[in-house]
Amino acid sequence: MASWTEVGRFLISAWFMVFPCCTQIYHPLPVLWLMPPPGQENLTAAVAPAIKLALQDLRRQPPPLGSYEIHFQLLDSQCDSAKGLKALFDAVWTGPKYLMIFGGVCSSVMTLMARSLQALNLLQVSFAATSPALTDRGKYPNFFSTIPSERTVNQAVVKLLQSYRWSRVGILTQRGQRFSEMKTDLIKQLMKANIQIVATESYSNNACMSLKKLKVTARQIPLNDSDTRIIIGQFAELSASNVFCCAYRLNLFGGSYQWILTSGSGHAGWRLDMQASRCTPHSLLTAREASITLDITYLSDRNIRGISGRTPKEYKDAYFTEVRQEGVKASYLHGFAYDGVWVIAKALSHVMEAVKHREKYSVQHNLTITENEMGRMLLDSMKQMQFEGVTGPVLFRNGERVALIELRQFQETRQVVVGQYNTHTKQLQMIQHTMKFKGIRSPMITLYINSLNFKLHCNHVRHIENT
Repeated sequence: MASWTEVGRFLISAWFMVFPCCTQIYHPLPVLWLMPPPGQENLTAAVAPAIKLALQDLRRQPPPLGSYEIHFQLLDSQCDSAKGLKALFDAVWTGPKYLMIFGGVCSSVMTLMARSLQALNLLQVSFAATSPALTDRGKYPNFFSTIPSERTVNQAVVKLLQSYRWSRVGILTQRGQRFSEMKTDLIKQLMKANIQIVATESYSNNACMSLKKLKVTARQIPLNDSDTRIIIGQFAELSASNVFCCAYRLNLFGGSYQWILTSGSGHAGWRLDMQASRCTPHSLLTAREASITLDITYLSDRNIRGISGRTPKEYKDAYFTEVRQEGVKASYLHGFAYDGVWVIAKALSHVMEAVKHREKYSVQHNLTITENEMGRMLLDSMKQMQFEGVTGPVLFRNGERVALIELRQFQETRQVVVGQYNTHTKQLQMIQHTMKFKGIRSPMITLYINSLNFKLHCNHVRHIENT
């Protein structure tokens, strides 16, 4: 794992590679870069190549965008709310004048810091924050994230339930702040959609007891021969094998059960840890077979050149070339970090140009723009933000990133795209003749399983054959 010294050395070397000595004058845009918590230092090193590419591509832009350069100042929160706020106030006090904060991973720090942004006339653009709580514009009007929140995945889940008329659900949550927030948001959305919550359970390390309770609850509700119980799950990669092993032993699979898996984390892949489980690989794969997964699109598959002049594939190839050269591990967040730099550059350069124009053509001599007015202009610029990024169209609605949620079904060891949910249009589009169900007509009971940081890639729905 990279140390802070190694991370800092990498960032400095990347900076000089991006900005060699030259005669052209660029206007600096000071931005605070909020570092990840201890133990996740390698995340900064993993996204640094993406940020380096963004800065390089920005320099090739024509004026006015190409006339500015972002100067990052690292801000270490240590994943401690008090220390994070002190570091922020110290940076604001000593200057230079910062208008934006980039990054942020630790949820507790971001939640508290985001409440202070408006008073400090700061805007924050994260590339890793997925908490549904941070989408509350009343509390966090100056907070934005280029990665969609887990609330959007919950929206897609509700749409899927409604499309198949699944009207009753149970919830099993792996303990932890992140999925506790996600569960709270899910319950609100389910209640709003008049979907009954049959049971809620939570677990820490072993899901078997909770699964047993959910099974008992589900069995108490009579079903017709054609009915199926639906299990929706979000698992940490380390937890997935335990859950599916328990599900296999409890016979929570087959024609009477359907698993729906969600992540909301942008992870590109998901693997079962066969060695960590007491079940055989065949048992785990059998329990997982035909599962449906819902997850955000972490990199666009459209072959079009976006704002940077690169297609998503060209950017991806360039990123992994940088990763190999620097000897660091890749992160699924790299595309959101890359687009995040463009969001900051566009917002700040737009405001700076507007200020210059007002100062030049104002009838008042020595016109100055107040900090409050500058903050309002920057917020307006963010609301009008729209461009084609490597993660897809980048725009915000009520401060939340518009996203595409992809639905996939695991069919005979391979994943098949079966549908897509658009958070902008709120439309769920299913691809005809791709979903495979066995022996079901009108599923009745849905069990929703939340767990920590579930990494998925191979999920897709087929109603599993009962054994």
